[in-house]
This record gives sequence, structure tokens and C-alpha cells, in this order.
Amino acid sequence: MTRLRQRRTRERRGLTADERSDLGHPATSRPSPFASEVERRAAWERHRESIMAAHQPGSRPEGWWLYESGAPAPLLVPCPVYGDYLIRPEAEWPAAQAERRDRHDRSLSFLAFAGELSPAEINAIRDGRDGVRRLALIAKASARD
Repeated sequence: MTRLRQRRTRERRGLTADERSDLGHPATSRPSPFASEVERRAAWERHRESIMAAHQPGSRPEGWWLYESGAPAPLLVPCPVYGDYLIRPEAEWPAAQAERRDRHDRSLSFLAFAGELSPAEINAIRDGRDGVRRLALIAKASARD
């Protein structure tokens, strides 16, 4: 099958699980499933809404950080309990979880400072786990304006 035909077939069928993962939370240990950065960006533009809708309030997928934020993507380290590409001994899990929380907090602070959080996201954050602490981060970042 020619490259053009492959690309047209991909456009019609949507994203594969690997492609969706690459635009959401890419694994640094795997090569990108896209043939080029141009193809990756085009896929982001076509599927942005569905990828954004699948993300937790107060977070953004990798595609948003790369193509829309104007800031470098925080290198989120997934919790070893849930991550499929970060393997650490069990004794290191608390430190890995603290590192992950710190990186999520910096990401949330950036989003708040940039005015990127919707009222619905803020309400979901407030009602979620660790909501009071996360709302304090949002207030602190918003006060920097």
C-alpha cells in the first residue's frame, strides 16, 4: 500500500490505540507510531476534541502541550502502579508518586496562571481527590497575574 493510501485510510478510520496514546501520554521508551512530526500534528488537529475530552480536569494531553500551550510539556512520570513504561522497585514507589504529584502540580499551576482552566474543570478539581490542596495551587498561580 502506498504512503498516500495508508494516510487516507488512517484519516478515515481514526486513531489506533498507539497513536491515541502517543498524543495523550507518550511512552518515552517507544518510538512514535507516526511516520513524521507533520503526520503527528495533523492527527492532533483532527482528533483534538476527543483526546481532550478523555483527559482529567486540570490536565492536558501531550498534544496540547506540544502544539497549543506555548510552553514545554512537563515530563510527567506516571505512577509505577499505573504506568506501563516506568518500572521501579516497590521501595521507590513513594518517591515516584511524590515526583509525579509535584509535576502534576506544576502543570496545574501553569494552566491556572495562563487562564486555561474552565469553571467546570475548577469545580471538578474542587470535588475530586485532594481538591482543597489543588484549589490552593490554582489560587496561588492565579494571583501571580
